[in-house]
Amino acid sequence: MVTGGAGYVGSHTTLVLLQAGYQVVVVDNCINAKPPRPPSNLPPSLERVRKLVATSTPPSLHFYHLSLQDRQELRAVFEKHCVEVVIHFAGLKAVGESVKRPLDYYANNLTSTITLLQVMSEVGCRVLVFSSSSTVYGPATYFPTDEDHPTGPAITNPYGRTKYFCEQVMRDVAAQDKRWSVVVLRYFNPVGAHSSGLLGDDPVTGRPVNLLPSLAHVAAGRKKVFQIFGEDWDTPDGTCIRDFMHVMDLAEGHVAALEHALTHTGASVFNLGRGEGVSVKQMIQAFESQPASVPLKVLRVQYLTADSLYNSMFTARESSPLPFSLPSSPSPPSSPIPVQSLPPPLSTFLSFPSPHHTHASTSSPSPFLSILPNPSPSPSPIRLPSPPSHPPPQSAPTLPLSLPSPSPILPPSSPSSLLPSPSTILPPSLSPSHLTSPPSSLLPSPSLNPSHLTSRPSSPSLAI
Repeated sequence: MVTGGAGYVGSHTTLVLLQAGYQVVVVDNCINAKPPRPPSNLPPSLERVRKLVATSTPPSLHFYHLSLQDRQELRAVFEKHCVEVVIHFAGLKAVGESVKRPLDYYANNLTSTITLLQVMSEVGCRVLVFSSSSTVYGPATYFPTDEDHPTGPAITNPYGRTKYFCEQVMRDVAAQDKRWSVVVLRYFNPVGAHSSGLLGDDPVTGRPVNLLPSLAHVAAGRKKVFQIFGEDWDTPDGTCIRDFMHVMDLAEGHVAALEHALTHTGASVFNLGRGEGVSVKQMIQAFESQPASVPLKVLRVQYLTADSLYNSMFTARESSPLPFSLPSSPSPPSSPIPVQSLPPPLSTFLSFPSPHHTHASTSSPSPFLSILPNPSPSPSPIRLPSPPSHPPPQSAPTLPLSLPSPSPILPPSSPSSLLPSPSTILPPSLSPSHLTSPPSSLLPSPSLNPSHLTSRPSSPSLAI
C-alpha cells in the first residue's frame, strides 16, 4: 500500500514499484493531487503512471479515494488486498502553511498516522516505510548532519513537529512489538520529473509555492514576477541555499528502504540527500540560460523554514555548481540577473545529450521541463553501512544514504532528469525536447551509484 500515492513523490515511487513487478494499492484523499475524472477511476497522475509501465499486461494498480482517518474503510482495503507492506507518504507538507494552520497539520499528519498504525496492527501488517523530513533536525549544530543529530526541541514549525511526533510513535510501536519493521527516511528538497516528462511537480491548486514550479510559471508567462524571499542570507550570493535531490532517486530510495525493511526488524532512520547546495540565484541563472527572462521581486520575510540547516553549512564556502546540465542557449538571455560571488559560469557545467538515453517520444510537447544532471564518469558499487554511532568529523558536508545491509538491496536504477516545471506550462519554444536522461542517478554520495545494485525479484508476491 502507498498512502498519498497520487501526489508528487508518491506517484513517482508507485511507478518504480510497478516497474519492479510489485502489486500496488494506492490510498489518497487527493488533497495534494487531482482527483479521478470519469470515466477513469484513477487520478490523472496515476493514469500517467499506468501508461509509463510498458508491459504486455496491465499493471496491478488499485486506487481508493479515501482518508486514512476513515478507519473502517481503510481496514476493508487492507483485508481485501492482503496488504503486507506500507509506504506512508500521506500528509500535509507546506512548512509556512503549517504555521497558519497548526491544528489541520496535527489532525491530518499525526492523527491519521496513528489510525494507520492501529489498522496495520489489527490486520497483522507490520512493515512500514515512513516519509519523514529533515525539518526534524531544526538548525543543525554540526556538519555533515547525520542521523544521530539531535531532533525535536529545535524544530521551528508545526509541520516538522508532526513528522517528529510520528517518528516517536513508530519507535515506541517497534520497541513494544519486536515483529515490527519501520524505516524512517528523512529527506530534504525533492525536485525533478520522470524522464518521459509525463510526471512531475504539478501543484493541484495551480499556484506553485516551491522554487522550480514557480520559476517555470514565470518563464512561461503564467506568472508576472518571481519572488525571492530574502536577499540577506549568510550565503555567497545572499539567497537561500538548498540541498536538492532528484525525485526519481528519492523513489528508488524508498524502494531500497522497503527491501531493507523486509529483511530487518526494529526501527531504522536514514537521511536521503545529495549534500551539495544550490542557491536561488543559481537556479534563476539556469532558467535564463534558455531563451527566457525571469523578472524578480525581493521580499523581506521572517525566516521560518529549516533552510538554515543548509545555509549555515555553506556560509564558509561557495555554493556548489548546479547539479544538472542544460544545452547551450541559441541566443543570449534577455534581462540577465546580476549575481554576486557565484561559482564559475553555468556554461562550465553544461553537457550535451547522451546517445544512450533518450526521452520517450510524445505527440505533443512534454508537460514538464526536464533539466539533466551531469553524467558520472565512472560508476562505483553501492554499499549501505549502518548509520554512525558518533558525531562525524568536521569535513565537507555530505548526507549519505546508509542502509545497514551487508549486501546491495537496490536494483539497477533508471536514469533520471532533473528539475522540471509543472505540467503544460512551457510553450514549445521553451520546451527542451532534445534533452535526454543522464547515464546515472544522483544519489547522495559519490560512492552511491546504482549501476552495481542487484535486481529486484521479477514477480514479487507482495501487495504494496
